[in-house]
Amino acid sequence: MVPPYLLWAWVRHWLLIKTPPLPLGLVDNSLVAGDFWISRLTAVKIVGKYLGLLLWPRTLCGDYSFNQIPLVQMTLSHWEDWKCVLGLVGILSAIVLAVRQLQRQRALAFFILFFFSICRIRLFQSRVARAAGAKARTWRGSRELMEIFGGAG
Repeated sequence: MVPPYLLWAWVRHWLLIKTPPLPLGLVDNSLVAGDFWISRLTAVKIVGKYLGLLLWPRTLCGDYSFNQIPLVQMTLSHWEDWKCVLGLVGILSAIVLAVRQLQRQRALAFFILFFFSICRIRLFQSRVARAAGAKARTWRGSRELMEIFGGAG
């Protein structure tokens, strides 16, 4: 299980180093509007929202456009700011559950840790815009392929 993941991580790292990032605007990724801590706390709030949607998918949305999830303010004076704290509690609880169940229920621990690898949250990484630029390049390339084969107009 580890060698394929290491190969994937190396190839991803190699591709992201070789390709320059696309310019990323505020409409494409509202996390670039905040400073380092504001964007990381908002990312924690987003993961908490995903955990909540896993438990109760009442308000599913296919399009989180600009400002659908507002940036966290450090004052904690609004309910949106407290969602970050609840998200952090949910993340830590899930990680503790995964570690505790590692020996008894390996499948549960795997799926919890897999959820976080899918979210790809790197709270202390400074290249968030670079990763988002790579996603934008991938999307643009797939759109161009669709146009070539007549799937998009």
